[in-house]
Amino acid sequence: MSNFIEQYPDSVTSEECLSLITLFESSPELQKPGHTTLGYNPENKEDTEILLNSELINNNQDWKKAFTPVYDALYKNLDLYKEKYTHLEDLDVWAIQKPGINFQRFYPNEGYKTWHCEVPCAESSKRVLVWMLYLNTVTDLGGTEFDYQNFTCKAESGKMVIWPPYWTHFHRSQVSPSQVKYIMTGWFAYV
Repeated sequence: MSNFIEQYPDSVTSEECLSLITLFESSPELQKPGHTTLGYNPENKEDTEILLNSELINNNQDWKKAFTPVYDALYKNLDLYKEKYTHLEDLDVWAIQKPGINFQRFYPNEGYKTWHCEVPCAESSKRVLVWMLYLNTVTDLGGTEFDYQNFTCKAESGKMVIWPPYWTHFHRSQVSPSQVKYIMTGWFAYV
């Protein structure tokens, strides 16, 4: 039986990933401490984030150019996911969740350290799927652990992962003690 965690390697090229990382690092004015739906708590989640919203992406040519391959991969992989799990087509209308996408940097010893799901409260209950894109390869841990599935997804540059956001898919960062990790993550939700 499927665990509903689908991995799509090489969704974005290494060069495209590096362009995004470079843009992140050259935008300190957009960076903020990481937080969750439940607020800011560095004991649970410690990282630096940029919230990518449509205004930033559409009004800044550098961000627009760098992000276009991510959108392309996201819709291509979503189509593959829906081909495999055909009943998703039976749901009401859903699309990329606004306000945007979390672009995250985890320094060594940082991560989302506690088990969590993507629908922890009523505020996030419209989510249908979650997606994540690894922007660099991390060889000293750095992946994502899924509790009930007893599965660890390796952090590999350009790999996109899509899975259900519910309590069935509690997950957490595999914190790397020595390497930096960059990811993008977001959701599809009912509109």
